[in-house]
Amino acid sequence: MNPLIKEQREKVILSYLYENEPEYAVAINEFVDQNPEFKPYLYLIPKNYKPPLPKEVTSVKHCIIYYICNTGVIASFSQKLFKNIFNSHYILKNDIEKTLIFVNKSKKESIKQALLLPEDFSIESFKQNKIQGIGVSGFCFLLSSFSPFYEIKNLTSYTDIVFCKGLQKIYNLSKRPSSSEAKKIVDTWKTEYKFIGNLLCFQVFHYHKD
Repeated sequence: MNPLIKEQREKVILSYLYENEPEYAVAINEFVDQNPEFKPYLYLIPKNYKPPLPKEVTSVKHCIIYYICNTGVIASFSQKLFKNIFNSHYILKNDIEKTLIFVNKSKKESIKQALLLPEDFSIESFKQNKIQGIGVSGFCFLLSSFSPFYEIKNLTSYTDIVFCKGLQKIYNLSKRPSSSEAKKIVDTWKTEYKFIGNLLCFQVFHYHKD
């Protein structure tokens, strides 16, 4: 992308955020000022810090199921799996085993356990209970989906492969860092707004073209 277009895009996004999401905008500028290696990718910062979710995801419980469906598989499969589970469990009331026939044992068990959660399972309950199939990255995903920015400002998904691949691009590493290596890099980030670096790692992996 042309540098002038990147610069213009960055200005438009930050102008919008200072008007509509000032806390988020201040966090972006502080993070990039303190961690200048991210400056070239600022044009990729999303207007909304919350992850995009399918229209069917209207509760914490749905989001947990959606996240578990997404782990370790390609997006097209995970999207189809989630919609099939949702339709089977909530609309058709079918036996879920038939829907999960092509799902590996570990993921299948995690999905079945998530389906047993109460429909009004809250984000506060999520914080206080360990959920099968939800680790560091899942915790970050769920909280960023339902919590205000000040509660997630220091969270990162350093165990996520996509996050680590974005980190590899930003730091021009010869290979993708392991989760422990990614955590060491994240620990060097200055300021409390590490979630901005988290967002940019995902954005760089998906959208930055060398």
